[in-house]
Amino acid sequence: MATSPSSFPSLSAYQTATLECLTCCDTVTAKDSSTFLCGHTLCNPCVIRLFNLSTVDPEQMPPRCCDPQHPIDIHSVARLFDKDFKLLFNKKKDEFTTQNKLYCPKPQCAEWIPPSSITFHRGRSSARKKATCLKCSTDVCGDCGLKWHPGTNCEQDKETVKLMKLAKDEGWQRCYSCRAVVQLSEGCNHMKCRCTAEFCMLCARPWKTC
Repeated sequence: MATSPSSFPSLSAYQTATLECLTCCDTVTAKDSSTFLCGHTLCNPCVIRLFNLSTVDPEQMPPRCCDPQHPIDIHSVARLFDKDFKLLFNKKKDEFTTQNKLYCPKPQCAEWIPPSSITFHRGRSSARKKATCLKCSTDVCGDCGLKWHPGTNCEQDKETVKLMKLAKDEGWQRCYSCRAVVQLSEGCNHMKCRCTAEFCMLCARPWKTC
């Protein structure tokens, strides 16, 4: 016997059905929560918190519930975020998932430079990567991660040599991954760079290899 349409739950009944948030265990309605491919449900505040965290912690990008193989697509929860946050999220997703990250060397800027802003600059004897910071317009050497130095190799540039001498005198180190110069103000010698690389502040080698 065919099932009559009236036997199916109405949309309003579904929206008012109660569910339990996996994270905070609050009881919420379907319209105040999201259920993902893994079958778990998160309330809207927990989803928002999860996405906010992913923009400041690379290890939380992309956002996910319980299965790393099935991250949460922002389009599935787009109703919870405004245009500005979506732009920020997409920018941070590109930054955190890019290999060999490059950042502006100016301390007061330190903006991430996307690969699309990196070009090859051909000199007299070789070609080097050159980038321009989209925030402050500083030209950056893509090889050493410091300010652009035309005409000389990184190791022979006077300003680079001067900075490296200062870094040695002050006990600073360079990240082995993005080449940023870092200073330890407090805490232990386990450094975690903005590019997610972890290294020893004493010898600059990858963490737990020295």
